[in-house]
Amino acid sequence: MKPVLLFIQYILFAALAMAQQAPEKINVKIKEGKFTINKFAVTPNWSVADGQANLGKAERIRPGYNVTHTYDQLGIVLFERAPDKKASGEISEIQFYTGQPDSTNIRPTGLFTGKIKIEKLSISNNLTYEALKKGLKKYTEKDSYIEHSHRLSYNGLYIYFQFDATETHLLKVSIGVDKLH
Repeated sequence: MKPVLLFIQYILFAALAMAQQAPEKINVKIKEGKFTINKFAVTPNWSVADGQANLGKAERIRPGYNVTHTYDQLGIVLFERAPDKKASGEISEIQFYTGQPDSTNIRPTGLFTGKIKIEKLSISNNLTYEALKKGLKKYTEKDSYIEHSHRLSYNGLYIYFQFDATETHLLKVSIGVDKLH
């Protein structure tokens, strides 16, 4: 009987492992205010349940001002609104880590290795701030709260691009609803 239970447990763990997307298969697109991850339309609903259905179960979930859903293997963090410290089911921001910008307890252990395309600009760790400005001319830049981080917005979305000190390597991309426009 014990071998049968172990086999069933193995099958369940294998199924859970396969449910999460492989990092290289994540395809992020932003075009004219429409934000998709693979075929999952993040806009207009920004639903945590939809995000989990697309990305699988997060390795770490941490309550706080926002509930953070950290996908270590994917290099992604979903931020869920938590008014009065109660999860709302609504995504407020999604972060993609292409480098190691900080040492917070929400940062994924792995890096995002999928593809990100914003309008016609391909985003990667080798993106420079100069190339960003040239590629996203329609976007408006506003003050950022972190050194070497640039906040751009267009058509209802904001995007923070956090670079290294030389601004020649992208470390993190954060995307959310622009409430300042």
